[in-house]
Amino acid sequence: LVSQVIVQHGTIKLDSYEKEFLGTFAHQIHQKNGHTYNYFPLGTSVLSTPFVAIANAMGYDMIRDEANTQLILTALAALFITIILYKTARLYLKRIESLLLAGLCWFGSSLASTVGTALWSHDFAFLFSSTAILLVLRHHQPKGLLVPALIGLSLFLAYLCRPTLALLSPFLLLYYALQSKKSALLAAATLGLLLLGFIAWSLQEFAQILPDYYLPKRLEGGDFPVALYGNLLSPARGLLIFSPFLLISILLTIGLTIRNKTLAKLSLISLAWPLAHLLSVSQFPHWWAGWSFGARLLVDALPGLFVGLFICMAELRQRRNHVYAAVIISGLFAIYI
Repeated sequence: LVSQVIVQHGTIKLDSYEKEFLGTFAHQIHQKNGHTYNYFPLGTSVLSTPFVAIANAMGYDMIRDEANTQLILTALAALFITIILYKTARLYLKRIESLLLAGLCWFGSSLASTVGTALWSHDFAFLFSSTAILLVLRHHQPKGLLVPALIGLSLFLAYLCRPTLALLSPFLLLYYALQSKKSALLAAATLGLLLLGFIAWSLQEFAQILPDYYLPKRLEGGDFPVALYGNLLSPARGLLIFSPFLLISILLTIGLTIRNKTLAKLSLISLAWPLAHLLSVSQFPHWWAGWSFGARLLVDALPGLFVGLFICMAELRQRRNHVYAAVIISGLFAIYI
């Protein structure tokens, strides 16, 4: 709906829709400075705009056809996410291993139960965060400006879709700086310029530095101990309950990091960032993430955990038969769930 008003009216304001119709969306609708807005992050709407423009040209109306349009975009996001997972795994593993693990990561995690079910803000956020990670891991010493600029752009778009992905940038850029300081600075400069542009737009649109959903006040008022336990181990939201193969991966990553300097650097992505994300979302007042199945709020940290899984499988070449058996058995259980 936001994409459609961008196409038709050049604004994100929803004032052109009837009040009775908008009333059916309850808490998703937000009144601000005398205008009606979508309360949730802006990124997915902006990125969907070209697709909605094509749909409008074909005679589709998002008031009537939004659900089907969302499913098409969800399928496209799922396809590209799976390709990126495979390409990331291929940096460390053979083709068959990469296909197997990419499939396990999709069907045995919240990618299947959340990202694959509707066009959440997680879908495009995951797509761009995993793209940024892949570009950094593949191009340690890039030539030219293009790759660093794409990394900065990907980090910004991930943040625009899911504000919690602001946590990825410092960890990924720090790892990038350990490989190439110049490239990391270029990526950070690109990200910084885009953020300044976003702030300028927000000041113009809302007369405040950031839209409400992006402000840190969303971290206030949670029950942190309960949320931390719930996000990891509860039967409704526990990441390690729904995807137990990730517990094996995390333990292996910790063990291998202690003995390997290269993996210690990579742990900025595979351990430190997911931990920071867990601590952050456990501050949310509604940490259980509403009407959903499984560990929805931890979807955003999965790219880092998957990198840890791929690296562990590559490092344990001499003993990986036992490791693979444990991962596959726990992974099949995750797929069954």
